[in-house]
Amino acid sequence: MNKGRVLITGSSGLIGRAIFQRLKSSERFQPVSPHLRSQASNIPLTKSGHIDLTIENSDSTIIDSIRPCEYIVHSAADMSTNLRDRYSLLTNTVGLQALISVATAWKPKCLIYMSGVTVVGVTNNLPIHEQSLPCPGNIYLASKLFGEHLVRIFSETTHTPCSILRVSAPIGVGMPSSRLLPTLISASLANREILLEGHGKRRQDYIDTRDVAEAVYKALACCAHGIYNIASGSLVSNYNLAVTVRELLNSDSHIRTADQAVPSDLESWQISVDKAKRCLGFNARYSLSDTIMTLCQR
Repeated sequence: MNKGRVLITGSSGLIGRAIFQRLKSSERFQPVSPHLRSQASNIPLTKSGHIDLTIENSDSTIIDSIRPCEYIVHSAADMSTNLRDRYSLLTNTVGLQALISVATAWKPKCLIYMSGVTVVGVTNNLPIHEQSLPCPGNIYLASKLFGEHLVRIFSETTHTPCSILRVSAPIGVGMPSSRLLPTLISASLANREILLEGHGKRRQDYIDTRDVAEAVYKALACCAHGIYNIASGSLVSNYNLAVTVRELLNSDSHIRTADQAVPSDLESWQISVDKAKRCLGFNARYSLSDTIMTLCQR
């Protein structure tokens, strides 16, 4: 059986890497990265060696240098929230436009766009459903919402099945060391004091990137169409996350919260995953403890 070729943008990123590895191990799909050897051409590349989608004619570069793929997964993104960061905005908007130009030429069986539940913004209307009204709180999330609309328009215009996967809070191998979970692990391993922001009451739905990759696999397998929340379905506060890490690592770290509360203490990202379960057959397999131990082993 010939494997379906899947172009994956952002394959060096946190989620993209997991997607690439999942598809690489499958018997059904062959992942393809928009990567060029810099010494072979004068084409502008990103730091990771991938074709820079923000550059003029980058769509033509992909079309000319990569054999057409039957599927496309767009996970590339720049997460800067700086209103003055023009390149970040270009990456998330013009970069997607270039990829859609490629898709128009290739006519793939389906396209998957990786987005985030946080495009909905902080809300008291819980749980968050796919129909929840989006209200992005920063330029990055606004650009992701723009991308969702661009993908919708492409789908309606070309009748191509397109999935928008709104991921909750991804955790896994390759996370930036500045993120909460890696800092908790680092402090616990060194038995250092853990100081949490505010009262540590912010509650999030963490999901292992391997589970995210599995959701992508399932969406590709059925050429799914529409918006899907991809989350674990479980909430944990920052404080309880710190306690979990400390206990798993048998650490003597003392957990201290700030004297003053912060606005994020009121946030609760309770997310409905009913649609993904029903339509994709998706269920998160990796527990928070599984991910923490995996990170420690790396």
